[in-house]
Amino acid sequence: MKRLETIKRIVEAGAVAVGTDGDLTNGVKNEDYVLITRTEAAFVEEVRKTRACC
Repeated sequence: MKRLETIKRIVEAGAVAVGTDGDLTNGVKNEDYVLITRTEAAFVEEVRKTRACC
């Protein structure tokens, strides 16, 4: 997930929102809602970790 790898840098730069690009919707084509849920959780956790450290 390319956006997940850059969240820390984006949030540290002061962003209040992060675009997920196509990362969040990759599971839609196959109706893989578990993948969508896991991806969303990974994004939320990364933002939480980044905000907690600063």
